[in-house]
Amino acid sequence: MEPSEQAGYQQLDPRNGPEARKIRRIQAPIAGLSCQACAQTAENLLGGVQGVEAARVSFGARALSLELLPEASIEAINQALARGGYEIPPGALGDEDSYSDVAFAREKENEERRRVAQGAWVAGASAVLTFALAWWHIHGIWMLLLASVGVFIGGRRILSDGLRAARLGAPDMNTLVGIGALASLVAAVIEVAFPGLLGGAGHHAHAGPMILAFVLLGRVLEARTRARAGDALTSMMELAPSTAHVVQGNEIKDVALKTLKPGMHILIRPGERVPVDGVVLEGTSALDESLLTGEPIPIERGPGERIHAGAVNGTGALTVITQGVGAESALGRITRAMREAQASRADSQRLADRVSAFFVPAVLMISAITFVAWFLSGAPLGDSLGRAISVVVIACPCALGLATPMAIVAAAGRGARAGILVRQASALERLCAAEVIVLDKTGTLTLGMPELGSLTPIDPKANHKGLLARAAAVEQNSEQPLAQAFVRAARSQSLPILPADEFVAEPGIGVSALVAGRRVWVGSPKAAIQRGHAAILIDELCQPARDTGSTPVLMEEDGTLVATIALTDRPRQEAPRVLAALEREGLEIHIASGDDPAAVAALLTSLDLERIPFEGSASPERKAELLTDLGSNGRTTVMVGDGINDAPALAAASVGIAMGGGADVALESADMALMSSDLSGLLRALRLSQLAKRTIIQNLGWAFIYNLLGLPIAAGLLAVVGGPDLPPPFAAAAMAMSSISVVLNSLRLGRAKLGELTEHPSM
Repeated sequence: MEPSEQAGYQQLDPRNGPEARKIRRIQAPIAGLSCQACAQTAENLLGGVQGVEAARVSFGARALSLELLPEASIEAINQALARGGYEIPPGALGDEDSYSDVAFAREKENEERRRVAQGAWVAGASAVLTFALAWWHIHGIWMLLLASVGVFIGGRRILSDGLRAARLGAPDMNTLVGIGALASLVAAVIEVAFPGLLGGAGHHAHAGPMILAFVLLGRVLEARTRARAGDALTSMMELAPSTAHVVQGNEIKDVALKTLKPGMHILIRPGERVPVDGVVLEGTSALDESLLTGEPIPIERGPGERIHAGAVNGTGALTVITQGVGAESALGRITRAMREAQASRADSQRLADRVSAFFVPAVLMISAITFVAWFLSGAPLGDSLGRAISVVVIACPCALGLATPMAIVAAAGRGARAGILVRQASALERLCAAEVIVLDKTGTLTLGMPELGSLTPIDPKANHKGLLARAAAVEQNSEQPLAQAFVRAARSQSLPILPADEFVAEPGIGVSALVAGRRVWVGSPKAAIQRGHAAILIDELCQPARDTGSTPVLMEEDGTLVATIALTDRPRQEAPRVLAALEREGLEIHIASGDDPAAVAALLTSLDLERIPFEGSASPERKAELLTDLGSNGRTTVMVGDGINDAPALAAASVGIAMGGGADVALESADMALMSSDLSGLLRALRLSQLAKRTIIQNLGWAFIYNLLGLPIAAGLLAVVGGPDLPPPFAAAAMAMSSISVVLNSLRLGRAKLGELTEHPSM
């Protein structure tokens, strides 16, 4: 995959002609949303903009996800959003800048919270004063004026947003609340103009500002609790320091992080956070990577080893050559993935979206029916009007709109703290329904730190060290875990690693490059046969390595086989326990590896896992084909891998999970990633998915039950059997509490324990 494609552009049309078009996917915060219907309105507005292929807006996460064609312009998008009162960061379509986006979201959230709090104070004070006047039987123009202040000043944002939505033909929660507040105020005006016409209901002028006060207070509380759910992303953004110590000759200069480029040398002093991804050149130190991987024990890092932005340096000083900077660092990928998860849409969200689309018009119709039915049955005009207003106020679908996205935001934050990176919201729902799981071997069932067992020249007179040096020169450019075994072996023998030109990597086959004037190729036995070498000879050369359970690799120079290499990789000690736990969960387990079948069999035997079916010498295409076959009957499949050759299988699975430290392409192809190198993270991910699914179902169940019960009660069901009415102000309070309860229930995920799996927790 080209770097430009990894940055966001992907080919949509398989044709290579001029008709082929590219699409760009971006995520950005969006300001101005106040209800689920607002999110739907924003999507509809963007749907008519030229160049916008698709738009998704998450009300719970306040996030926007766009798929854009090259002709899309920020001006047209901003103009469309402005029609609904919505706003995105000025540079949303430019280079991805997570830091600016988070700052924008925080600024807009704070502005909205202040504005809503001020409105709540004004509306609340107006409600209290008008209620006091009513208590002292002081009615008329004074009560009307005080109520008007609460409605038109305290609730001006709700009224303006509701009117704008109505003009766009998409009435929302603001429209409903505004209608309820204005209807109460109109009743007070009628009472002043025509005393007694409403049977005393017009004396309750405090109802209008009280409705707005409860709604606005609910928004303030909701915003505060919602901010707690999104704290994980903010915490991640703050992990990297703002400056770095750049080594320039004998001088060390502090420079802004955004000015760093790959290849620069930086100094990381004891106790400092690592600002970028890089490779240690000098020094040894223990690094605390717990906030990135969830592993609490510091890990010793030395020359030649890779370190990641956000880790905390221990007691040693490190000189590092920078590799991944900003958005291209591990920390940048984590924050980008968290934003993608928040902006993505879970499968269960579609139900809420369909309901919200027709909910407001249906509520207005139910309110009208309530008024007419009660009035025709002989109820006083004021009572009929009050019940109709209560129906309008209580029926807001905000809890329904918050149910899924708030659970996803909270789950993504909890996962990040446990070293589980969620990139797609729907992956959480699918993972807990998994039936088949396929695991790679190298880097998944093994430590992914292979060692060079032996290098046997085919010509006994050949220079052993020269062969190793040239093999390491080729492999130094590869991201495969096996490749690093050559580099470490060469360095351990103090061999020079020569420059390599014209490097070519063929996933699942081998790598080649031009080294010291020779075309050097290193690859699998199967690939060596495909290159024209006799199968009998290849089997004979590889058999000694297979007998020891090692992975055989062939080396070729200018088309001639020159050496057989045996690579060993230690198994993960937790693998038998993890796979046994997965089997107890009812998952069918398969192993698919590009490694030699004999090496795979030897590994499974050493782990006492001979019962698990496996495929060896599996090409990337074969792995993807296996996932497709296993899921052909509608079964949910999971692929766990870490290499470039796992990327097609990760994409083909229902849920792709990349292991920590894997190749960037694997991370980009996966729906989730385990940032820790511990396979137990797979169990934590499964547990997280179970808890997230349970929370979503709880939230949706509460939201539906609340509306199913609240609407009849507001319409006067209890009054039919001699019970009390639900006045409009109390209906507003109940509506606000429904949204807050959904957010609070979602926040429980932030404290969830992921250490133990349970057998499918009750939904």
